[in-house]
Amino acid sequence: MSTMQDNNNKEIKVEENKNISNDTKFKKVFFSFVWLAPILFIIDAITKSLAYNNLTYGESIEIPGLNWLVQLTLTFNTGAAWGIGGNNIVSQILLCVLSYVAGAALIYYYIKKHKVMSKLLKAILMVCLAGDLGNLVDRTFALFPNLPTIYSKGVVDFLDITPLIPNFGIFNFADSCLTVGIIMLIVYEIVISIKSDKK
Repeated sequence: MSTMQDNNNKEIKVEENKNISNDTKFKKVFFSFVWLAPILFIIDAITKSLAYNNLTYGESIEIPGLNWLVQLTLTFNTGAAWGIGGNNIVSQILLCVLSYVAGAALIYYYIKKHKVMSKLLKAILMVCLAGDLGNLVDRTFALFPNLPTIYSKGVVDFLDITPLIPNFGIFNFADSCLTVGIIMLIVYEIVISIKSDKK
């Protein structure tokens, strides 16, 4: 009777240990935030595809309730932010190379430092990586206008906040991720710097 009870107790303990192990693994993956970059990247790809297939080039569509802030305007950009560099193959290649270098640097830094990074910094880096990868794919395919992709005319931009800020450039979800990520990173570094100075 005692042996049977011992065996049952052992099985319960093994099951509990498995549950704890699975829970720990899930938490590690969740708080690594490696899942965040692919999700944001997919959202970027889907929104660009929807914009390309449902909007008319150059025509602005108001969003009810948000018409004071943002509208949808389909454009194609072959340059950098605000079209800097224009339809210039050299600047396009340079932008591609910079995107690849930035992406590789972010991944390398994350792998090298992830054990000592805060959860917030991990999340910020994944937001930056998603924005960089979105732009990287756009610019790479935009180099090959004869390929049947949505980027044959250039990077797909559609978010237009000119109702709020006149003459502001039109951008996409990847640009938003990159901008927000970089701003968050700058703020994070300033706060960390202030805290270390106080110590």
